[in-house]
Amino acid sequence: MPDKPLSIGFDVPFKDAIAAMVARGVVLPDEYYGKLQGIARQKAFSIAGIANLDQLTAVSESLKANMAAGKSFNQWKKEQAVIDLGLPKHRLDNIYRTNLQGQYMAGKWQNFIEFKDSRPYLMYDAINDSRVRPAHLALDGIIRPVGDAFFATHSPPCGFRCRCSLVSLSAKQAHDRSPAGKGLNQYPVLENGLPANPDKGWDYDKTNRMAGVEKALKDKPQSLLKSTIEKQLSENMNTPITSYRQEWQPDFPKVILNAPLGDAAKHPDYQAAKSGDLTAATRLVSDLISKDTLSKLADIIADKKPLLIPVHAEEAISVNQIPLAYAVAIGLEFNLPIEFNIVQSAKVSRTGSDGFSRLAFPPPFAGIPSQEAKHAIIFDDTLTQGGTLANLRGYISQFGIETLAATTLTGKNYSSVLAITAATLEELKGKYHELEKWWINYFGYGFASLTESEARYIINSKTDADTIRNRIIAEKQKGFDGKND
Repeated sequence: MPDKPLSIGFDVPFKDAIAAMVARGVVLPDEYYGKLQGIARQKAFSIAGIANLDQLTAVSESLKANMAAGKSFNQWKKEQAVIDLGLPKHRLDNIYRTNLQGQYMAGKWQNFIEFKDSRPYLMYDAINDSRVRPAHLALDGIIRPVGDAFFATHSPPCGFRCRCSLVSLSAKQAHDRSPAGKGLNQYPVLENGLPANPDKGWDYDKTNRMAGVEKALKDKPQSLLKSTIEKQLSENMNTPITSYRQEWQPDFPKVILNAPLGDAAKHPDYQAAKSGDLTAATRLVSDLISKDTLSKLADIIADKKPLLIPVHAEEAISVNQIPLAYAVAIGLEFNLPIEFNIVQSAKVSRTGSDGFSRLAFPPPFAGIPSQEAKHAIIFDDTLTQGGTLANLRGYISQFGIETLAATTLTGKNYSSVLAITAATLEELKGKYHELEKWWINYFGYGFASLTESEARYIINSKTDADTIRNRIIAEKQKGFDGKND
């Protein structure tokens, strides 16, 4: 992509602004204006009144190319995709200016964060001419620290064709620009004394990736999940639930972890989140998601548009909402679809249990994907031996869906290697050749489908094949006891 500065009347070239535009997904207006908030809305593109996804995609691509090449509005409106919209010049100008300014500010935010130690304040800067809106003019000169909650909702653009901007300041500049208490930490008001806020529809939280997550979760009908499970189980009432496992490809990536095992349990919202409190789950997820995880996921996602599938159970089976909240958060971040119809179809007692108990009860899954997909990323709240993720990966493979990666909020680094290594597989087969024959008959898959941690647990147990077999059978005979991992 060329490094040519954007010709939009500013003296700073912003490659980041171009990158922000390139990252935007295309969604229909009902989705954009009715559901998306926060970072997800900033990373989406739509045009009110245009319900043709192909048209929206074509216009979005033309805007991206236009920004990268530094072309003018007059050049952009002559492109065929723009002409095909059949919109009047004032609407095209609105689309062009609003998107350009929005992406320019997205680029500036990268600099604000990078240099916040030396320039810790931001000042709202309105254009003081006859066209400025009263509310935007009242915001002019307001100074707050970088990261202040005020800028979550009061960052430009604050309306269609908003020309306002933010200016970074040193601590001395912030105080020098605040004579008689004006500016620094002041709250803007109109002449009538009412608060000065962004235009209607532009007052959403532009910085919180979790904005709207709880609404997105609650909007999904739980009855649909319940009917999915009931149908699946009724059709297979006389058929034992079997695990689905695939053999691992050698290059399957490590599980992407956000924090060490135990960090979630230390969080004040953990117990409530595990007990079904969606608000607590979104706070927990928001606090634990790391920038490194977002960067790794961005590299894996690229242009593949994978389906995001959490280890999610219908509420009659499980109340743990953390994996679902995590998947939805990433979906909002990258404008990707969430699969709600694939569900864990039975409880297993695993929390606090040892490795043999976990091996005896690999969680089964049920449900039909709600949409066609070639790729997926799978989610869970924590990682121990990885059996749950391995089963989910195997289950969705039946529908032709390839798992690109797995990610959890917490876990042990040494467990992040999910795919069994060649050396471990060779050692396991060498020590327990006869056990594998029984394993295939009992579980329906061989050692090559185990995770690295599962295999190492068997090897490190230093017990013979009969002892391992008897231990697993004994655990199985205890049956499901109603707990949930």
